Amino acid sequence: MLSPSLAQEIAGDTSAVIGFNVLITDAEGMVIGSGDGSRVGTFHEASVEVIRTQEPAAHSAPEALRLRGVRPGVTLPLVTDGQAVGTVGITGTPAQVRRFGLLVKRQTEILLRESVMLRSRLLAERAAEKLFADLSSYDPQVVEGDFLHFRAAELGFDLRLPRVAVAPGRGGLRGDRGRAGRPTARRSACPGHGIGPLGAAPHGP
Repeated sequence: MLSPSLAQEIAGDTSAVIGFNVLITDAEGMVIGSGDGSRVGTFHEASVEVIRTQEPAAHSAPEALRLRGVRPGVTLPLVTDGQAVGTVGITGTPAQVRRFGLLVKRQTEILLRESVMLRSRLLAERAAEKLFADLSSYDPQVVEGDFLHFRAAELGFDLRLPRVAVAPGRGGLRGDRGRAGRPTARRSACPGHGIGPLGAAPHGP
């Protein structure tokens, strides 16, 4: 859910803004984004407990020495839909960086949710485009109508509803308009009900 490219972008930009290094780990505690590129790909031991408890933690210099891959600072969980998907850490003395912790955490979670929503919309748009392409070239010998109905329902479309395809034309071109200059229209096809491709005659009797 938390991609390395997004994590690196957030960590780099946030580090530049607040003046302290920000790192982001995945749900396994591996660093996937950091203002300090040398830390990407390393293990951040403190994140494991933060992910498990979904509670922030502060690490002084002596405490950080006892934890693998950890430097002084604070570590906070990144939570979406009630699930910890990673952590965000800020390097510095806890007294210095604690004030940035909640702000960075919330901003990162907002960007993460926006990224997920955008990805979901793009996937839905591509699925709809593929469905419409299959409908426009529908052949009952190749694709079962029930399968198209199922795909359409998954995307929120009901193919059982009658529809009319309206094709507005340019004035002056023969055949582009019906009487009184109105656009011509055809009743659309509905696979699975003995109707062929969009605007075509039914197959068979």
